[in-house]
Parts: sequence; structure tokens; C-alpha cells
Amino acid sequence: MGRAVAQIRLLIIEGHEAVRRALAARLASPEVEIVGSTGDHEDGLRQALSLHPDVILLELKGPNSRWLELIRRLAEAGLMQRVIVLTSYLDDEERRLVLEAGARAYLLKDLHSEHLIEAIRQISQGASAAYPASGDGA
Repeated sequence: MGRAVAQIRLLIIEGHEAVRRALAARLASPEVEIVGSTGDHEDGLRQALSLHPDVILLELKGPNSRWLELIRRLAEAGLMQRVIVLTSYLDDEERRLVLEAGARAYLLKDLHSEHLIEAIRQISQGASAAYPASGDGA
């Protein structure tokens, strides 16, 4: 008889509803449980504090984005060690800022699903994601 594998609890903070739904569909699996999803950074912080996810996927850009403030508040709450930053394009200064703040990975949204799930797995185990920042398709 096999042992049950604990699911990785994932919170998605992504400003665009269609992208948020697509990410949830791509990532929901026996290994990953989507425990929360929001397009609002303030609500994302509330969910992070109440749901205690293992990993937070955080989009930097989007409607009404105040990502620097959210990153500061996640860091103050001791949650940055769980953050994977997702972005549509690479920006070296932005990458430096989020990694210095404590995020564990800075990845493009179009990273292949299996690589994104592996990054989630690595972050949930306390490591930094080893996958390249450049995308390689879904």
C-alpha cells in the first residue's frame, strides 16, 4: 500500500484573470493544491497570511500593480522565502530587487509547466529554483 503524498499548497497572485485561471489549470495536480487565487495584491497579502501556503506565485505587473509594496510587506511577514516571481519579460534591475528582497525565483510566465511545477517543488522544500529565467513554452 502506497504512502499518501502531501500536496504543496499554492497561492496565485496574478492581476489578469485569464492568466490566473490558466496558471491554476496548468498547475493543479495530485502534487499541487491551489489554496488561493487573487488578482489583487492587498487580498493576496491577506490570503498569504491566513492560508499559510507553501509557495506563492506572484506576478509583478498587471492592473493596479503595487508589487514593490507587496514584496516589502511579504518580507516583513517572513513570507518571501516562499515566493516565485512570475513576469512576462526579463528585467535585470527588477530581478535584482526581488531576489534581494528574498524571493526564491524570478521566472517567465511561459516556462514549461513541468519546469514550473519543479520550481514550486524546490521552493516548497526550502531551495531556490534552479530553472533558467527564460521561458521555453507551456
